[in-house]
Amino acid sequence: MTTSITDVATQLRLILDTLTEVDYSSLNDYTPATRTSKVALLIVPFEQSGMMQFGGVGNVSLIHAHRLACEFWIRADGGTVATAMEYGRDICLKAMRLIAANPTLNGTVAQVGSSLLGTMGLIGSYDILPRYEDKGSVKFVIARLFVPVEMREIAAL
Repeated sequence: MTTSITDVATQLRLILDTLTEVDYSSLNDYTPATRTSKVALLIVPFEQSGMMQFGGVGNVSLIHAHRLACEFWIRADGGTVATAMEYGRDICLKAMRLIAANPTLNGTVAQVGSSLLGTMGLIGSYDILPRYEDKGSVKFVIARLFVPVEMREIAAL
């Protein structure tokens, strides 16, 4: 059986959901709105990318690599704006440390980082969006972590 990208995203969610700040996570919802009082972790297909190539001769092997986007929506309403900004600065670093401790994402990938993507040895990269995201009367700071992964498989003929 081959591992799907959804399997990888599920394991990534399980690992990152252990961050103490995260009180809501989803692979399906793309806006957390009222479902979080601190930080929501969203791992949806938006801004995800990937590629595949042949991995050898003889038995047809495949190597594919993917870049998964993990969004941390930090609630910044009322007097918590300063706290939200601090979480935005620090949460991706905490997340990358968790990923570094589990570089196969519970066995779903060959490795974090990919020679195919030119990211060998890279655990992740991040950015913090230069704006608040307004959802109703709630404001969020959004920190995005991009995790490159590589998978190998023998193709079914």
